[in-house]
Amino acid sequence: MANPDLPQPKKLRQTVQFQPRWEDLNVDCLANVFGRVGITALLLSVPFVCKSWYRASLDSACWQRLILPDVDTEIDLGNEGFWNSDNEIEAVVDRRLELFRFDTLMRRFLRGYRIDRNCFSETQFIMFVVNRSRGQATFLRLPPLCETALLNRVADVCHGLKGLSLHRCSLIYPSSIIPELIGKCKHLELLSLRGGSNNLKELLSQISIHCKNFCRLLVLNAVIGREDALAIVNLVPNIKYLSLRKSYIHRDNLVTLFRCCKELVLLDARDCSGFDGGDVEILALASQIDKFSCEGSRNGDWKS
Repeated sequence: MANPDLPQPKKLRQTVQFQPRWEDLNVDCLANVFGRVGITALLLSVPFVCKSWYRASLDSACWQRLILPDVDTEIDLGNEGFWNSDNEIEAVVDRRLELFRFDTLMRRFLRGYRIDRNCFSETQFIMFVVNRSRGQATFLRLPPLCETALLNRVADVCHGLKGLSLHRCSLIYPSSIIPELIGKCKHLELLSLRGGSNNLKELLSQISIHCKNFCRLLVLNAVIGREDALAIVNLVPNIKYLSLRKSYIHRDNLVTLFRCCKELVLLDARDCSGFDGGDVEILALASQIDKFSCEGSRNGDWKS
């Protein structure tokens, strides 16, 4: 029993704290978050959580980085840090996304939205994704063998692209659709060519004319001949970031790039062939730039 002569403790006022809920955030905040989760989550997860998330997922801000899976599981953009820096285009591929092939993603999309496969083509699916951006996309990665109609649509609506990633199979069209696409991307900073390119000079020619902010080029698993090296030197001499991973490049052509690309700060030549990674002259030239990687490179024949 409490002693009445002693001071009694005051009753603590109980306060009820309400925890904010994700679904109560305004659309702008949700869109900012959803723009970072990747295409797979935006299509297959986010819209099914609740109505507010579904509405937010329709905001074009969520669809600025359109990175579609490839036909295989190889991560094409190499070293993530290569493409990621403050206040610049971020083109980091979500490794979880790479667990899905393009056909797997489309099949899950059709099943989730109960769409008849016979009534919805791959081109319609990609157009659906591109149209969600309402022309606000800043990075686009397309799977191979896209139809001309799709490429024309991309050229018409994606004028704000800062980064574009294409498969070699997209570059086989006899028309000039790819150069025209690049020519319309006035803000392009980054071009990734997966599997190489037979018309690198033509693409870089368009970039030199129309893309004044261009500074990053990735050419994966290609043959970089003398004409290609000279195209880089003459058409994009101010390039800062260059990746030639898993490609063949003769040492003389690599030396040309080092000597003539005065603004170069990074060159990624890992797993290449055509030069010895311990070449004294190459290492001396490489010491003049911030970062040079040539692990796994050897002076031998090229294997794709």
